[in-house]
Amino acid sequence: TVGIDSRNCEVGMFGTYPTLIYKQAKIYDHAVTVIGWDDHFPKEYFKTPAEQDGAWIVYNSNLGGKYQYISYSSPLEYAISHTVSDKYSQVQSYDAGNVMGSYIKTGDSTKAANVFHKKGKLAAVGTFNNFDKQDIKIEIMSADFKNTLYTQDASLGYQGYQTVELTKPVDVENYAVVITYSKGAPVEGETIGFAVASYKTSFCPRQRLHQSTLCQVDHQGGTGRYHLCRACIGNHPDLHAKQAPYLPSFLWDYHFDR
Repeated sequence: TVGIDSRNCEVGMFGTYPTLIYKQAKIYDHAVTVIGWDDHFPKEYFKTPAEQDGAWIVYNSNLGGKYQYISYSSPLEYAISHTVSDKYSQVQSYDAGNVMGSYIKTGDSTKAANVFHKKGKLAAVGTFNNFDKQDIKIEIMSADFKNTLYTQDASLGYQGYQTVELTKPVDVENYAVVITYSKGAPVEGETIGFAVASYKTSFCPRQRLHQSTLCQVDHQGGTGRYHLCRACIGNHPDLHAKQAPYLPSFLWDYHFDR
């Protein structure tokens, strides 16, 4: 996976495949997956002829999941190698996606939490990171936040999603994962606004009770103030971004040992 400048580029076509070229990146705002290369791809096939032949063949989600040729002349950044792993038997998560590097910062550090109900051995925690480097503290707690089962410090070394393996797997069933971010917690939503969190029972505006104890998040929306947890939105996707445009989302996955 590499970062590209998708805003300040020229897009052409080679048959049914888009081509992309930029000579100097102003901002690396999008990631694409490199699946191959062609050293002999003609430089004249780009909208503006490149300085040399050759192109990377990439998968670009911005183009509706199409494959694309990117010129060797276009600088790339933030190259990261990914591998498929069968190390974990299950992954528990709330669907979420980071919006243009947006994050919430409250004081010197920002604490956020999600609750899960799944019996097993928790072996790793995944989270999104908005910074080149950020220190975090992971706490595994009971679902009511009264008992701490495990703590671990970690350092996130690059921007993007990453998995932190726990030094010792934790036996869990009804539990909360609490992460304290030293620089800022990742968020999701069409519009980023404000949020104030405290540990209380969450509920959705349609009065469908969510039975677990999660962060209470106050959202000032177009039709009033809502108290929505991430799980409520996950259970009622029709509410997403329509009634809660300021929804903070804690982008975590919970990895269970095999």
